[in-house]
Amino acid sequence: MLFSLRTSCIGTSTVLAITLPVWAYSQTTAIPAQQLHEIRVHGQVLTVPTEDGSSLLQRQQLQERSITNWEDFSKRGELGVHYNRQNKSVNVRGVDADRVKTRVDGVPLPWLTDGARGVQGGLNALSFESLSSIGFKGNADTVRSGAVTGSLNLSTLSPKDLLTDDKAFGALINSSYHSADYSRNLNATVAGKLSDQSRWLLHAGIRRGDQIHNYDGQGGYGPQRTLVNPLSFKENNLMLKLEHDLTVNHQLEFSGERFHYEADIQNLRDQGTGTSFLLGKNNSHETTKRERILLGYNYQSHDPTAPITSGHIKTWWQQMQLQSHQIAERNPDARGFIIPGDPLRYQFPYGNYERDNRNKETTYGVTTEWNGFIGQTHTAHNWSLGGDWYLSRTEQSSQGYDNCPPIPPGLAAPFGPRACDLLHTGQADIPRVDGNTFAIWLQDTISWNEGRYALTPGLRFDSYSYKPKNGGEYLDNPNATLSELSNNSGSRFSPSLRASFSPTEAVSMYISYAYGFKAPSPSQLYLNYGAPGTYLTVGNPSLRPETSRGLELGLDVGDKQLGGALRFFHNNYRNFIDTDYAVTPNDPNWNNAWNGQYPMGVTMAVNKSRARIYGIEASGQWQLNTNWYTQAAITWARGKDTTAGQPLNSIAPLQSRLLAGYEQTSWGAEAQLNLVAKRSRVANADDFQAPGYSTTDLSFWWKPQIVKGLHLQAGVYNLFDKKYWEALNVPTGGRNLAPVDYYSEPGRAFRLALTYSY
Repeated sequence: MLFSLRTSCIGTSTVLAITLPVWAYSQTTAIPAQQLHEIRVHGQVLTVPTEDGSSLLQRQQLQERSITNWEDFSKRGELGVHYNRQNKSVNVRGVDADRVKTRVDGVPLPWLTDGARGVQGGLNALSFESLSSIGFKGNADTVRSGAVTGSLNLSTLSPKDLLTDDKAFGALINSSYHSADYSRNLNATVAGKLSDQSRWLLHAGIRRGDQIHNYDGQGGYGPQRTLVNPLSFKENNLMLKLEHDLTVNHQLEFSGERFHYEADIQNLRDQGTGTSFLLGKNNSHETTKRERILLGYNYQSHDPTAPITSGHIKTWWQQMQLQSHQIAERNPDARGFIIPGDPLRYQFPYGNYERDNRNKETTYGVTTEWNGFIGQTHTAHNWSLGGDWYLSRTEQSSQGYDNCPPIPPGLAAPFGPRACDLLHTGQADIPRVDGNTFAIWLQDTISWNEGRYALTPGLRFDSYSYKPKNGGEYLDNPNATLSELSNNSGSRFSPSLRASFSPTEAVSMYISYAYGFKAPSPSQLYLNYGAPGTYLTVGNPSLRPETSRGLELGLDVGDKQLGGALRFFHNNYRNFIDTDYAVTPNDPNWNNAWNGQYPMGVTMAVNKSRARIYGIEASGQWQLNTNWYTQAAITWARGKDTTAGQPLNSIAPLQSRLLAGYEQTSWGAEAQLNLVAKRSRVANADDFQAPGYSTTDLSFWWKPQIVKGLHLQAGVYNLFDKKYWEALNVPTGGRNLAPVDYYSEPGRAFRLALTYSY
């Protein structure tokens, strides 16, 4: 089955800001297991293998659509994918955080959270300028272990991406500016041959900028400020790759990568009147670091239908670290002056205040995947076998300074809790946790009648174990002796089945049903935050893994001139983990050691029995003539916590995109209309219901004929400067929430990019 997708080279607001699976042309093939989506880009055909319901965005398309981060990918890439700026995670079909599996070159890219102090993220610890492709799958399936819903598979540039046409040296240089955050970057990738069998690649990039500017609002200091806090960031990325061909079929590879992001933030909302901090005395420094080393072996057969066509084995080491460092000066609490001499210790803390919160994960692992073909006469089998095994170590700590004095036991607190009672530092909120994760999977695509029919059964086995270590900084935690630190482990077989049918060359349909599996995270299991006499927020070492059962139906019709795609999905989730569940002594999850210790309440992580998400994605395209084209897409989803009977706030409202473009050999332009409905379904009555909106983006690209390899892009976004909110970027609970205008999106913004390839 062969699908064709027409895109165009537009600048910054680029093409198919519609869903990627806008393929249409189909015909039978003798190898249905490798369903090839022919992606046509300015006359160049890039043939890539993808499965039903999946998509692949290549380097040239990333460039043409000005996709340089996850937010760009959600706006001009895959319509059903969103980026949540609050928890810094990717949202796929209403599910986010670590429930979406993301890999770079087959290595898991972790999303980390400390569970209490707001140090979370990790998926943005990469440079999109170093990528060669982004693969997307909407639902869980056999070969994507560790996800209860979709997955994202990213590949970095290799020497062969630049050394086309048997060149001995190649280069790719890019620079751009974006007014939404005043960011500017410079990226350079060079590659060459050491010999006929050996190649190298070096990528280096720098990026500087400010905060993402929200819509104009109130400045100044204090809780009523609605302008985003000032921020200045710098980002550096370095990657080295070496390849050596042992023979034509066997290859060794080595890669090393280092990513470093740091930002200085002025916390103006938490300074001055109505706050605990002095004017000009509350600043933060945030850091994200990722380092990775990979060694690999790759095999590729000459025969595309050989019993073993291809395979690889990769071993790797990776370390991710998140850090938030706050330096401030506190005001003395006014309650400390009610009684002369402050005998009740209400005035403290004041003066110097510091917090250094860190979260780190170190992993060692191996991943392998092999596939091939058996039988090609009447019935063909395309088998796939793979596995993952890796060891992990998660560490968290909070260090800092405040001048809280010793508070005698039983000292009266008639004016409410003292601030010092609520401050906890010089400790680990999570013990060191050693993890062991293993998965193996087998899948076989059985096809007949020249590929018109295909059936793909699959089976995956997942196993994991976590062992907490009661020592180090965790011994300084005042709750360490009041909570259990037991091991947590689990395993499961997850089957899948996909059937496809192509009744004609212009029509293809499929149905798939798959189970998903995700282990709980160390913070969900072992978080221990709070202090006796106040409150407690804890994990739950008895948590069960989250699981899912997902159904997806798909239909592709038409051809590259006029065609479309329709997807329906329905996912049921079991043991969904809620990390903010209030427990009482009557609750079965209550620990008797907590009796009388936490008068302000206890919240913990628990498994909720059921949740459900279902929806529809549709897209289409029409090539009016040689120059003019149009595209459209729409996505709609509903989600419900069926245990509590509440809607899920992670579900984005209905949205659609309409696009019209014009292109010639050397230039082109596009107009894109984004339409988003009001968010009317929320979990709680006081959650913000983001109003609907429409925005217009324009883009232009130019390839001057006199300079081969030069590509200029320009775009303007939110052309009519409308004020709007992305529903998933507005928090719906927690402390210190800002006025809703604080979470508004940027007004009119411009982007300019210049790329040169050699």
